[in-house]
Amino acid sequence: MLLAEKFHTLSHIFISLIGAVLLLAIWYNIRWRFKKLLEEDESQKRIDRGLAYLGASLFVWVLAGVWAFILLDGKQDESVLEHGVRSLLSTLNNFFLLKALFYFAQAPKFIYKNEKSIKL
Repeated sequence: MLLAEKFHTLSHIFISLIGAVLLLAIWYNIRWRFKKLLEEDESQKRIDRGLAYLGASLFVWVLAGVWAFILLDGKQDESVLEHGVRSLLSTLNNFFLLKALFYFAQAPKFIYKNEKSIKL
């Protein structure tokens, strides 16, 4: 691998890792702060995991970056195993992104309802 390719792959890994950790921290903070409000609403048993799924999707990007950095050492021809793992990681990433889409439609109103930022 060229030095620029190594730098690009390592920056991909670390940026994805930082993003995933931040998303999971935000999700945990929302769950902790709004725990009573979420438990009071007995009409729906709601567990909002959208941010957790987005964080998991970024962790899959971290795995893909590690896979590219360690195992794909600048080879031009990919073996069936390398292509299969790349396809598996892509499918897993898409799965987490699709699971996270539910969060945007079903998120609790009190989390994103902010009168100051709403323009009529």
